[in-house]
Amino acid sequence: MANRLRLWSWAAFGLLASYRVIAQVSVPEERFGPLALFYSHVNTDNVERIVGGHRGSYDSLGLTVNYQNMRERADFGVTGHLQYRTYSVDELENETLGDLRATGDFAIVPERFSWSIEESYAQGATDPFVIEGPGNRESVNVLQTGPELTLPFAGRMGVVLASMYSDRRYEISEQLDNKSLRNEATLYRQPSSTTRFSLSLIDSDIDYRSGLSGYEIETVKLGYTKELASGNVLAELGENRLFLDAAETNGPTYRLEWRRNVTARSRIGLIANQQLTDAGELFGLVTGQVAADRPLGILLTSNPLQVSQVGFDYGFAGERTTVTLRVTDGTEEYEIDTDLDNDNVNTTIEFLRRLNMRWNLGLSVSSLQRDFEETSEETHDGFWNVWIDRRLSSRFLVEFAMGQNERSGTATAPKERLYSFQFFYTPRRT
Repeated sequence: MANRLRLWSWAAFGLLASYRVIAQVSVPEERFGPLALFYSHVNTDNVERIVGGHRGSYDSLGLTVNYQNMRERADFGVTGHLQYRTYSVDELENETLGDLRATGDFAIVPERFSWSIEESYAQGATDPFVIEGPGNRESVNVLQTGPELTLPFAGRMGVVLASMYSDRRYEISEQLDNKSLRNEATLYRQPSSTTRFSLSLIDSDIDYRSGLSGYEIETVKLGYTKELASGNVLAELGENRLFLDAAETNGPTYRLEWRRNVTARSRIGLIANQQLTDAGELFGLVTGQVAADRPLGILLTSNPLQVSQVGFDYGFAGERTTVTLRVTDGTEEYEIDTDLDNDNVNTTIEFLRRLNMRWNLGLSVSSLQRDFEETSEETHDGFWNVWIDRRLSSRFLVEFAMGQNERSGTATAPKERLYSFQFFYTPRRT
């Protein structure tokens, strides 16, 4: 079961990388155990995050969680964060924000039949052409559940039959509420414990409760995975067919991934992929993996879209220094609302330095640039954040940070400077 979860995380990276944007208030999960509670106070010169916004502040109470419990017949996990925020400006409503994922995987018959369930919670910008903020943000819930049946035969071959039902709910854009059913049949051959060849047939149906046009996506693909001594390789190649409003379109789908541990402390990864998907599936992939107040950058729409991208990531984890670099260059093409078609480049740099046993210093820099082809609109969201924290004891930590968030381009271009204080408490483990 753990191997299947790991393979899914590799596949999700291809879409995840495009939508990661640096946090505005860092929540350092890696410095805690499975649970931490926090209070934060943020002063900002643009609390509404609009042109001509006012000075103000907001206070938050929340938690960050990274809990995994893997047993023989059941795996459970909760990752992400949740907070309740109150604003000093009366015109802004208090809100609950979060990026949370809860999963359960039950091996009813070990290595043969299992059932999984997953709940995801995140936020997105209601107006895709305006920067996400208190007046342009809504919550999205994605619930997924379904069985998987594995039928081995002929020693090294087998068939995997899986079905996944998804229910997507939008806080404001209720016309986007939908349900989907994904059925998949995979024939595989595993010549060794580290190598697998596969042929997959996938059918996904998406229906909207509001009466908007639903659609069906069929996929046929060949796959190859290889566990290396210091990394892994994944290759998939196939064809998508989209059925929308009595029309049919065809197109290739592929995913190429290569990851390698260069040294004991550093690793690199390369990816190139193209596939048909939708906003609800993207939310289900990326939640629970980013820090507080980090916009996911997913455009809310009922349209299916083709995501194409190439990406590179590098990570170094030394005894006192951690460095992460991610760069992706992608294209999003929407089937109906072509005003949303865009080319995008996303760059993220994260740096953490442990100064001594009590002090840590961190720096985050991000850039997300979109070029909307139909409207000739260009947006560039840039952010930097520097912070320093001090551990008061094994369970208490304080952090001071400052940062700047700015949008430039032909769209509305607000700018915001932030100063924050955070206090973290880690409950005693039982």
